[in-house]
Amino acid sequence: MGGSPTRSGAAFPELHSGAVQLPDATALDGEAIVWESGRLASERLQGRLQRRGAGAVRLAEQWPAHYVAFDVLRLEGTDTTT
Repeated sequence: MGGSPTRSGAAFPELHSGAVQLPDATALDGEAIVWESGRLASERLQGRLQRRGAGAVRLAEQWPAHYVAFDVLRLEGTDTTT
């Protein structure tokens, strides 16, 4: 979720709720995506970046984001890249 978790979590509450379930000191490499009519909708994702509070929640319901993890970089503080 590019940027700090706090900033990203405010714009993407549905991703934040999943991220807090990960073990402490865990880092994933991946990308947030939004689907629309069977395709990636980057304009919907971009439109959500500046939303906070009720606006972010409303857009999360209308255009939910999903996180696609490519790699686990750190798991509970242990580097998994070596």
